[in-house]
Amino acid sequence: MTDSTVQTFRKKQKTGKLLTLILLIYGLAVTILAFLTGATETVSWLNWLAPFTIASIPIHYWFNPAFVFIPMAVLALAGWMMIHLGRLFGREVIIGCMVVYLALNLFFTPFYLLLGSASWQVGIVGTILGLSLCGTIYPVLVLLALHRWNPRRK
Repeated sequence: MTDSTVQTFRKKQKTGKLLTLILLIYGLAVTILAFLTGATETVSWLNWLAPFTIASIPIHYWFNPAFVFIPMAVLALAGWMMIHLGRLFGREVIIGCMVVYLALNLFFTPFYLLLGSASWQVGIVGTILGLSLCGTIYPVLVLLALHRWNPRRK
C-alpha cells in the first residue's frame, strides 16, 4: 500500500476509535444520570436522550431497570478498553451490548405503538416514536463508529 493510503486508513481508525469512545461515554453518562435523577419513572427531557427508555418501561414492572442498563453501558465501555489494551474480544462485547439495546427497542416500540394507537391518542403515538428514536439511533451510531475503527485489522 502507498503511504497516503496507510495515512488515510490510520486517520479513519483514529476517528472511529474516538467516536466509539465518545458515544460509549455518552451512553454511560446518560444512563447513570437518568437513573440517579429518577427520570425513568417520570416524564423528563432526559428520557428523550436515553437509549433505553422504551425498554425500561416493561422491565420496570419486574425489577429496577438500572440493574440491566447500567451494567450493560459499563460493559460496552469495558469492551472499548479491552480493544484498546489489545484484547480483541472487546469488539464482540460492544456489538453484543448494542444488539441487545437495538433488539429491546425494536421489540417494544411496535408493542407500545399498538397500545397507543388503540387508545386513539395521537400524542401518545408521537411520544412513543420520539422516545424510541434515540434507542434506535444510538446503537446504530456506535456500530458504525466501531466499523470505521475496525479493530480487527492490523
